[in-house]
Amino acid sequence: MPETQKEWSTLPPLSLYTSRLLPLPQPFAPLRKVFTFHTLPPARICENGYLTMSTDNLLSLKDDMVAFIEGHGLSRLPGYVTEDIPSILWEGNGNPDAWKDFVEMAKHVGAPFVTFSEMSLDRHELDALIEEAGEMNFPDEEATELVEAQWLRKYAGMLGYIQLGFVYQGLVFLHETTTEWYERFQTLLEDVESFQDIVIDDAHRNDDEDE
Repeated sequence: MPETQKEWSTLPPLSLYTSRLLPLPQPFAPLRKVFTFHTLPPARICENGYLTMSTDNLLSLKDDMVAFIEGHGLSRLPGYVTEDIPSILWEGNGNPDAWKDFVEMAKHVGAPFVTFSEMSLDRHELDALIEEAGEMNFPDEEATELVEAQWLRKYAGMLGYIQLGFVYQGLVFLHETTTEWYERFQTLLEDVESFQDIVIDDAHRNDDEDE
């Protein structure tokens, strides 16, 4: 076993260092340079400064990722890591090829697989969002939410988000790539859902008053 691997194998679980119970030792120093350590669940979509791609469709990037992962002898596990799972997010620092460093890190630490999740803009989901945005702003046909939702039609069917992940010492490490339009779609979706929650709360409050 190489000397570095011997050092890693004798250290306490990495979770103790990320929770700041212990100072980060030398063998983990490379991780500090490329990961942001969180003790709370991270944001759902791209709030940690990682890569927002200038392209509108990540399909070709997906093909490159699949080939690169398989070329490193790693399996792909279809699955999305949700925001309620404590994660360590890779900081790409504007490097469009940072995902390659991420995969190489997974290989370096001996991860048996890389989780792989992709999200495209579903046409039926977008139509439902446009309808909800219209109802929310009726009769204003030029409301921001409605105009934004209609603008997204040209991206229907395109791939807008890819999440890579691997598990090491009980922690999940993530790399996420998104497009600008998918970020806007997520923001709009959250705005509409928040409005619906308010309407439902008001309806329940009125029912309680009537009783």
